[in-house]
Amino acid sequence: MNVRRLPAALAAFALVLSFFSMASPGAGSTGFPLCLSANGQFYTVWSEEDAKSPANAGLFDFGQDGNVGGLAPGVESVSFDNCQSPPDADGDGVLDERDNCPTTPPNTQVDETGCVPPPPPVDTDGDGVYDESDTCPGTPPGTAVGSDGCALPPSNPTLVLCVDGHTRMVTLRDAEAEGLIVISGDGTRFRPARAGIEVGACSSTPVTETPATDVPLTPEPTHSMTPEPTAPATTTPMATSTATPTSVEALVALLISILLDILASFGR
Repeated sequence: MNVRRLPAALAAFALVLSFFSMASPGAGSTGFPLCLSANGQFYTVWSEEDAKSPANAGLFDFGQDGNVGGLAPGVESVSFDNCQSPPDADGDGVLDERDNCPTTPPNTQVDETGCVPPPPPVDTDGDGVYDESDTCPGTPPGTAVGSDGCALPPSNPTLVLCVDGHTRMVTLRDAEAEGLIVISGDGTRFRPARAGIEVGACSSTPVTETPATDVPLTPEPTHSMTPEPTAPATTTPMATSTATPTSVEALVALLISILLDILASFGR
């Protein structure tokens, strides 16, 4: 052995050991940062947490404890000379290799893609339906709503129906049980079940047919009990006597004549 070449050989051996220590990081390894080559592309991995990033999926094998156990097959550690691009040119905390917005202004809050995230959806009335989908944006607090943000109809509202000429107030379920109405499959509409029934208080017009369209159920019943119309009262004038009254003068003359006849009879 050439003793003169021993120091150089030992130095080369130490370099190889250092390289393999970097190329095969383990749990708690301090072998980061790494410049890795896979499928013809270069990846800069700065920490074990960065190794777990979705952007670096497939580069590492992980142990049962979830820590980095080594490089995945087909991935190799290379010199940093091959990772020459700045790791984070715009300084937004997202590495350039997965930064979809590489020129983000300084101090800008970005998401994992390096871009400004869209504003969170707004629910002004707090009903659980975002404003962009809320058809009724002013729903009062605590109101049960559907997917459109509008109040759901009550489960058993009171209806006002004209049944065969008689006004009735009856709950939705009772009306259905009595066969007065038919409720739609989605429970939002109903219609009279037969001729002779109409929605609302009875009017002076006879009911002859069933309406062709369903009536919507609303959160607050719109049909209220109203009194049946009554015919206006008419006043019949009292009959006046058509008889001609007896003349007072003639009556007095008759009485005087009778009185005189009586007196004359006594004088005889």
